[in-house]
Amino acid sequence: MANQTHQLHFLLAPLMSQSHLIPFTDMAKLLAQRGLIVTIIMTPINADRYSKIIELAKNSNLRIQFLTLQFLGKEVGLPEDVKTWIPFLRRSHIPFLSMYRWKRTTGGFLTHCGWNSTLEGVSAGLAMITWPMFAEQFHNAKMINEVLKTGVKINGVEEENHLLVKNEDVKIAIEQLMGDGEEGKDRRRRAKELGKMAKNTVEEGGSSYSNITHLIQYVREHVTPN
Repeated sequence: MANQTHQLHFLLAPLMSQSHLIPFTDMAKLLAQRGLIVTIIMTPINADRYSKIIELAKNSNLRIQFLTLQFLGKEVGLPEDVKTWIPFLRRSHIPFLSMYRWKRTTGGFLTHCGWNSTLEGVSAGLAMITWPMFAEQFHNAKMINEVLKTGVKINGVEEENHLLVKNEDVKIAIEQLMGDGEEGKDRRRRAKELGKMAKNTVEEGGSSYSNITHLIQYVREHVTPN
């Protein structure tokens, strides 16, 4: 059985943005910890951009490989500079935008409440400022604010097709999130507790750990040997 596990080789092909590359790297680690070989595909630019993350993964003594493929944008009719669009936030030199790579000292997380961002905030054990824009983001925001009670809703003026948010609205939300009052302390305490619970799910006996086990078993049962 162990032999068969070691022969499995997972190929991961994330979309080309940090919200996919970083979670896929984490997924690769979880799979590789079970003795699997994992290869992640990315473009040379992304490989350079995430060189530190790649280096950490390689130094983990896990069987994780990174395969770089040229981005064929021009061949399919995309603009030649399309690869430079993603890092425009970093080049804007706006200090707050450096938060998209959260650090251990980060006290809160402003999110548009996409599902990946919601999970990231919960897993990090951080309270969140919710700023939904469209689709299921409003449902996720309601879950964060009213069910989990780990978020603060950002207020603004509702216009015809969008919500107009001003600097003062953001300032008020941050003060509520990081305030020293009992409400703020309780919110941050609940967020930390959820973060611990999320961590437990990927450890042996946790639900995510079991799901990975089922995934490996399913692949092993359905893979066609060469």
